[in-house]
Amino acid sequence: FTKMKKKDLSIIIAHYMPTDNGKQNPLIKTLKSINNQKNNYNIEIIIADDGSDYTNDIINNFSKKISIEDDKRDIYVLNNNKLNLWLKNKNINPSLISNWVYIPKYINCMSKARVVNQAVKLSNSEYLCFLDDDNYFISDNSIGNIINLFKNYNLIIGQVKDNNGEFRFYSSHRVQGTTIAVKKNIIENIDGFGEWTEEFSCGVDSDLWIKLFTYFNKDKNLKA
Repeated sequence: FTKMKKKDLSIIIAHYMPTDNGKQNPLIKTLKSINNQKNNYNIEIIIADDGSDYTNDIINNFSKKISIEDDKRDIYVLNNNKLNLWLKNKNINPSLISNWVYIPKYINCMSKARVVNQAVKLSNSEYLCFLDDDNYFISDNSIGNIINLFKNYNLIIGQVKDNNGEFRFYSSHRVQGTTIAVKKNIIENIDGFGEWTEEFSCGVDSDLWIKLFTYFNKDKNLKA
């Protein structure tokens, strides 16, 4: 059989949107910022959906179902033709989205870590970029910069612009959530995002940064 060619970059977008907030889906703007600069790069987008209401019908039309040990929930994956038809029905541009990973909200908790970890398993690149659905690229060449930086670095941190349009200085030493790019083998070696955080519905960002900090401290050859 023919082995699928590795992607230059897998962009994993953590997504959650209740239908009752009356706002436009922030994911649309984030996808547009990626599509505007994909250029000649071979990239993929995987949506890690933590139980959005408007995606509940995935349960009735999935491509793959993954059971969770000792849990009443399953994880559902939508891809290929089923995904394309579903995206068009939702008025979402299907360009570049390879998988939509969904977990239903049967339990009132934040399951971002669990769906993102499943998205990592499905990714087809050695290089990962993580975004939240309301995080979008503010540079016209973020993808190109990330891919080039991966030639010399294992972890890439971009500059954040806050809701007031102000850039956050690196010297502020504030953890910027999980909007980073990192080599896939590092995420695998630190056992991914902390699924224990479901119990508290918080701590996903801190857990990841503590594990990355510890991992990089042990291996001084790694560069960020």
